[in-house]
Amino acid sequence: MIDIKYIRENKKEVAKGIKTKGFSADLDSLLELDKKRDVLRKKIEKLNADRKKTAEAKNIKHGKEIKAELAELESKEKKLDGQIYDILKKLPNLPLPEVPVGKDETENVVLREVGEKPKLNFQPKDYMELGEKLGWIDTERAGKAIGSRFGYILRDAVDLEFALVRFAFDILKKEGFISIVPPIFLKPEAMRSMGYLDYNEDEVYHLEKDNLYLIGTSEQAIGAMHMNEILDAKKLPLRYAGFSSCFRREAGSYGKDTKGILRVHQFDKIEMFSFTKPEDSKKEHEFLLAMFSKFAPAIWVFKRQINMILKRGCRAKINTAKPIQLQTILNSSRAA
Repeated sequence: MIDIKYIRENKKEVAKGIKTKGFSADLDSLLELDKKRDVLRKKIEKLNADRKKTAEAKNIKHGKEIKAELAELESKEKKLDGQIYDILKKLPNLPLPEVPVGKDETENVVLREVGEKPKLNFQPKDYMELGEKLGWIDTERAGKAIGSRFGYILRDAVDLEFALVRFAFDILKKEGFISIVPPIFLKPEAMRSMGYLDYNEDEVYHLEKDNLYLIGTSEQAIGAMHMNEILDAKKLPLRYAGFSSCFRREAGSYGKDTKGILRVHQFDKIEMFSFTKPEDSKKEHEFLLAMFSKFAPAIWVFKRQINMILKRGCRAKINTAKPIQLQTILNSSRAA
């Protein structure tokens, strides 16, 4: 959530960033509400000081008058707090200046490439063709038992998944990450605080009877773990490596990648997540990107890092400041 003080002091920059990400907001109304709240808070502060003096003078009648006036002002303050929060929670993280803006993915900027794309002297088989032939992936029976966009993972594919998880955890632990398996459910206030409800609720599974949400990525649960806490700045960055099953409705992907197990409703992954000081966030982001190189040499032959554009006229992810895409070509003999 953007600090209201930052908005007040950098209104034009904030307005530009919001527009660039495809969102809209009435910042003038927001700042007017903040101004009214500031006036109220000064009145409340003065009345609290008067109330203390009145109590010392043992003026009971005047004390009751102040108490009634305070209750009225605090009620107004609470209402303003709610109005301001409702606006702030819908504002996106601002994009960093280096994030390009373009018409579509063809204008993404390639930052670096490492290795060489392999030249094959045979026609490679699709992963699903191999997976089904080996008995590793079964989407047909999953469709029968659950529905589309699910799959059973079997035999060596299971061993491969957990070997990769172990491989990743071993590297991340050496780099100071805390291993964590988070809960897969979140309360509405926790999910909303992570920026995943106000614009993406259709993508999230909701259990109505329990009023809980299934996580779509472990970062949602890890970020919420320290909600309403004050972290010691001297102990930052605080880094977590989280493994979890993830659940996504894929409501906006009808007709896309319907075959296979790439765009599915349930999958497992490891997430790197850091708590850091705002002034160190860009440095920490670069660190997380560099961690990719720690994993890669054991299994890849080619990798590409792309600075993804913000598509003109389209709404970007609310919580992303600098979207980076990492692409690889894996060497199956190394992965094995």
